[in-house]
This record gives sequence, C-alpha cells and structure tokens, in this order.
Amino acid sequence: MSNSLKVIAGGATPLPTDVNQLAEGLTGQADIGALSLFPPVSDPAAPSVAVNTAAGNLTGNYQYVAVLVTGWKASDGTVYVRGFAPGAASAVVSPSAEQVNISSIPTGPADPTNQYGTVARILYRTQSGGAVYYFLAAIADNTTTAWTDNTPDSSLGTGMPTPSSSPAWYGASVPSQLPSSNTTGTSFAVSIGATAPANPANGALWINTGGATPLLEFYDNGWVVASPPPHVADAQETLLTTTNATTVATYTPTAQANYVARVYFRVVTATTTVTVKVTYADAGGAQTDTVLNAQSCAVGSYSTLPVYFNAVSGTAIAVVVTAGTASQVYVSADISQA
Repeated sequence: MSNSLKVIAGGATPLPTDVNQLAEGLTGQADIGALSLFPPVSDPAAPSVAVNTAAGNLTGNYQYVAVLVTGWKASDGTVYVRGFAPGAASAVVSPSAEQVNISSIPTGPADPTNQYGTVARILYRTQSGGAVYYFLAAIADNTTTAWTDNTPDSSLGTGMPTPSSSPAWYGASVPSQLPSSNTTGTSFAVSIGATAPANPANGALWINTGGATPLLEFYDNGWVVASPPPHVADAQETLLTTTNATTVATYTPTAQANYVARVYFRVVTATTTVTVKVTYADAGGAQTDTVLNAQSCAVGSYSTLPVYFNAVSGTAIAVVVTAGTASQVYVSADISQA
C-alpha cells in the first residue's frame, strides 16, 4: 500500500520539513504514490460588460479581456505567479462620460482553499476606440466576479502589482499589455545536479547530487535548503529469540530535539502476542509510550503507528519489543530526527 504526501494546511507557507516529503519521495526513501503537477489551464471565457450610468471618466468604445493568473499563495496573501491564460474579448461597450460594469469575470481551476492553481485574475482594456489591450486591474483572488471600471485611458498600463505591492506579487512579471499566449503549466520544475542553478525560477526544485547526502532545495523567492530527516538508529529483520523485552533500536540524543520512532514486524509461523514500547526522556522526565500491549497477532506483517516526541539530551531513546513466543517475530525499527 502506498502512502500519501502530508497535506500542507491551506494558505500556509511550505517549511523545509514539508519539502522533505518530496525529497524522500524523489530520492526513493519514501513511497509517496503519485506526484501530480498542474497541467496548463484553459483560456477563460469573455466577461460581460454594461454601461453604468453614474458619472465617470469613460467615453467611447471599449472592450475587455480577463486573464487567469496561476501559481500559489502564502499565508500572508503573497501571490507567486507561474503564468497567465488570456481569455476572449468582451463585447463592445459605449459609455458617454460614464462608467462600465464588468460581470461574469471568469474564475479558473484551483484547489479548495484557493492556495494554488488559479490565484488571481487580471483585467485588460482598450483605450477608447483602440485595439491594444492595456493593464487595468488585478484581482488577487479566484472568487470575485464583478468589478466597476472608471479608469481613464491615461492610467491604463500602469500600476501592475510588484513585490512592493500589498499583497506582494513575485514570480512572472505582470505585463502592461495583454499577454499574447497562454503561459500556464506546472507549478514547479524539478532538476538534478551537482551545482545549483545560478538564477532559478520561482518554484524550482533542485536535488543536489554533489554531496554525500542528497539535498533538495526549493526556490520560492529564495532558496530553502531541506535535507531528508536523519535516521539516527535503524534495525532490520531482528529476530526475537527470547520472550524477554528486547531493545531493537536505540539512540542517545546529544541535544534536545523532535524525533519519530517507527516499527514494522512480521510473525512467521504461529499466532503470538507482541508488545511494542518506545522509551525516552522529555523535559518532564522518563517516558514510556506503549504502542502495542500484548496484542495477539496472527501470521503476517504489521506496521505500527509512528511515535512522535521531543527528547532531551543524555538519555537513550529505545524501541523495545517483546514477543510471547521465542523465534516467532522479526522486527525492523527506525528512529529519526523529525
């Protein structure tokens, strides 16, 4: 049975520990099933337009285009832009010293939290009687479907969002004129090599093969270096030859840190009982987590739930297993720094 990548909370910024999931999957240290990337999104439909009879700055014939912005958003609303999908032109609308109501602004595909996929839309408009579409406004969400335009021709093509905007926009620059083609696609690119790219694009994933330990680096307006969590103790296929409690894996921390202990075992010829415990010391003193307590196990293979804990330095962490029948149980165990 394959595992799944841990889901990052909606709107949260990925941490190095989150990226480690990809590192372990891409380097074969974990079974993550399938890794899916965003396909290009389809060009959107045209928005609807109508004259707003309120006094305004617009006189003449105008048309509008909506553009989908793909990428992802951080918890502070920061937009990371991967590409643009321009839509069809609206009908001609003809205000006279009036404003224009834009409705049915298309939305695009996104995950349920709108954290990635289509993260914003941009409106472009012609000048009066013109044929060139200029930047009009950015809508930093994937939900708003109506907007009122009262922008004079002289202000078109200015004020595109940048890293200094609120919220900030990074990645592909928003053009002052309508993008000529659909540039959406995968949310990130993966490359492998001994030397990091000098000028990586936002969203680049890079596995470093130049050192003894494979590293994965994630670029999201700055490199975040993430190495797979170190396995500090490991045991494979340890046969329990007695019915006494047996320490299968142990490690003594040199500094306080978070750890995870995992246990797999198999019963070979007849049903027997199995007890699995993890012992360690945290800031409150000595602790014992009982994962299984004299559990009757038929012939077969078993994986227990991982034990996550914080351990202080100087006291051993131990995975201790007891079998009810000698030479019936093989155990594999791992202790990793989280």
